[in-house]
Amino acid sequence: MKIMILCGHGKDGSSYDPGAIGCGYKEAEETIKYGNLIAKYLRQYASVDVYEGNMYHYLFETGHTYDFTKYDYVLECHMNAAANASGHGTEIFVTTHEKEITVEQAIMKRLSKYFTLRDNDAVFDGVKRYNWGVINAIKTQDKVSSALLELCFITNQADMTIYANSLEAICKDIAEGIAEGFQLSASGSTVKVPSNAPVAKPVTSDKKSIETIAREVMNGAWGNGSDRANRLTAAGYDYQAVQAKVNELYGMPSASKPVSTKKSNAQIALEIYNGTCSDPRWSDWGNGGTRVSRLQQAGYDPVAVQAEVNKLF
Repeated sequence: MKIMILCGHGKDGSSYDPGAIGCGYKEAEETIKYGNLIAKYLRQYASVDVYEGNMYHYLFETGHTYDFTKYDYVLECHMNAAANASGHGTEIFVTTHEKEITVEQAIMKRLSKYFTLRDNDAVFDGVKRYNWGVINAIKTQDKVSSALLELCFITNQADMTIYANSLEAICKDIAEGIAEGFQLSASGSTVKVPSNAPVAKPVTSDKKSIETIAREVMNGAWGNGSDRANRLTAAGYDYQAVQAKVNELYGMPSASKPVSTKKSNAQIALEIYNGTCSDPRWSDWGNGGTRVSRLQQAGYDPVAVQAEVNKLF
């Protein structure tokens, strides 16, 4: 079996994306560190390559700039962040196109020894569904199973203390979770995952109405800001539609578009650097695929904004 470990953010050509920054750490540096440690332990089970750098070019250039078809699985490594330092925990994302999540469940089961699982659906396993740009492209274009791991919060001191003190053990557990999920032996041979392996709940099954979810939001059941948006999306709901219904029930105008005046790329870059966000939909601009998506929704060019961010470092 052949596996790729993607270390999120970092140097890409002449640009550099540091990712999230907090507690004295830079995401781009830590993803390389822990991505290579996962690979070290995983190589007793499979052939493993490590890509040290962000993959934005894979999304923005026409055609493929990296061929993932030779891999059986791709794990994209990230560190989470929040404007509120209390945000904490671990989670892993797969796309809505994946049928089986056995591997990701095995990873999360092991990580639950170190970090709180971030989840909100009927199966509390830390596995969420969202079509983040890179893993979605890998799955839909190259037909390769992939996942995005948000190991812990780089902005939370408790998470980072655990990370610093237990990194070797954490990465060994992630590697063994992958091996268990694919039923890999230490010799490198592969056993097919049985057809009755647990699968993710269909995204469209038993979904509540938009109004029902909106009323739950009003009662505080889905959190606030970017946390609410992420949780609703991961549960298969249209965040903008839910928020519009919330506004309607409150007798407010729709907030489907930002009400603030559009700022320059340099101003938005400074917000990203400071962990703030002038768009009322989110508490910050996020990282990786989240940042790209939010900038596009707000009418900004992610590449141009990133160029301004790079100037700040």
